[in-house]
Amino acid sequence: MAQKLATRWFPLFLIGTGVVYVLGCLDMVNVEIDDVFITLRYSRNLLAGEGAVFNPGDAVEGYSNPTWLFLVTAVSAVTGLTGHLALFYLAKVLCMVLGLANLVVLYRLAKLHDNSTAVVALLVFVVAASPFLNVYNISGMETSLVTFLLTLTVLLYCLWRARRTLGYAVGFAVVLGVLSISRPEAIMYPVAIYAGIVAIGARRKDERLPFTAATAAVVVAIVVAFLAFRFSYYGELLPNSLFAKNNPSLSAFKEGSRYVALFGAMTLGPYLLLALLKRPPLLVRAHLPIYLVVVAQLAFAAYAGGDWMPAFRLALPALPILLFLVVDQVDLRGLLDQKLLAAVLILAVVVGSSWVVQRYYVKTYKPLTSGWALEFVPYNEDYYDIARKLGDIASPNQTVLLGEAGVIPYLNDRLRFTDLYGLMDKHVARDVAGKHFARIDNQYFLSRNFDYVVAVILRNKRPADVDGKYDTGFVALDALLNDPRFRSDYTPVYYEKRGIIFQRIHAPG
Repeated sequence: MAQKLATRWFPLFLIGTGVVYVLGCLDMVNVEIDDVFITLRYSRNLLAGEGAVFNPGDAVEGYSNPTWLFLVTAVSAVTGLTGHLALFYLAKVLCMVLGLANLVVLYRLAKLHDNSTAVVALLVFVVAASPFLNVYNISGMETSLVTFLLTLTVLLYCLWRARRTLGYAVGFAVVLGVLSISRPEAIMYPVAIYAGIVAIGARRKDERLPFTAATAAVVVAIVVAFLAFRFSYYGELLPNSLFAKNNPSLSAFKEGSRYVALFGAMTLGPYLLLALLKRPPLLVRAHLPIYLVVVAQLAFAAYAGGDWMPAFRLALPALPILLFLVVDQVDLRGLLDQKLLAAVLILAVVVGSSWVVQRYYVKTYKPLTSGWALEFVPYNEDYYDIARKLGDIASPNQTVLLGEAGVIPYLNDRLRFTDLYGLMDKHVARDVAGKHFARIDNQYFLSRNFDYVVAVILRNKRPADVDGKYDTGFVALDALLNDPRFRSDYTPVYYEKRGIIFQRIHAPG
């Protein structure tokens, strides 16, 4: 009875799920992630013929998402949406489309494993409604692209294993190759997947996949070709941003482990009891590469020490396939047949509780204005004020040192910017020891004679000089602002509640 009802109403359910997904993205449309604008400044310079650079003539790879950068730039060039605001919302729409495509792929994956209509519906709905996923499905960042490519890789792997044809093998290899160059850490995906494929084949010869060597060759060719491009263009095999952010330590691992534990509790906790309803076996040998990918993703998040961005970005790409593994082969049909109303109510409470917890966490971690009221706030208002004032007082090609390399540089194409934390500076990234946000080399910065220095301040910190000291909440920035040499060379010319613009005293203009 339950299965007949589920089948009959399933098309309407899919439409409803699409509506929920759109509303979920709209809700998160104003979540502030300043790093989005780093990539978009690179994109605008690429569109202007300056190349993939932050400052014209200065080839430093300060972004971490090459496939996303070139996708956004290509679509922008085709559509003509190249203005600051237009490019930003174009990136958001592309994220949303990729999130929707991910739902389609996940649906196909669940159906491929002969899951019941109820299980497929639950899986797609949970992913569509997830506030954590929807933060990035509307952010303008690359996370939705990486998530989609990872889910598609898993689907093509399963189709390759089921059909054993060259077409699916090549499709799998191409998608995995593109995925592997989409983030600096993404090389973990082919390593994990091929480790699983080899382990399965080594134990049982009849389960060896055909064309394995050929697929590996395709992946390697894509990665090598991209590395050749990177080396010829930037003179490096790894992005500068990786050196700027990478600082492994035991304390970082402990914090990262806590980060992973919280991620699991908020995203999987409500659904783990469903594993009790799984049909045997609980673990599937053919899924070993998928298990290893999930382990690799969570291990990376722990190694990195977590992340300052909302919604567990470093663990998030594996969430759709992780949810698939949890609900795959769950016998919801039997439960629904026995007690339809009670089962539906329980599932509604579980999904609703997970949604409330996730949204509350995002809101407390990163205050948001919901887009449900159709009130769109494209830029952080404080940063926007600083950006406008800097554009008013600075002359073209003047140099600026700042700690937030996002929207402030994005809205000032004519100025040249250096990031205090080393994303766009090879010396800080490679030669200055310390954690990200805490690498101090005042002599180097003061010797550069920047025309302006922009100090951005955390919400809970003092906005100006108090008791003879600045307290912005950023170690490296405080060290610079409180250096007597800085005080003798620079004077504040604009105060904003979350920022100060300093001008070099002897700078022209």
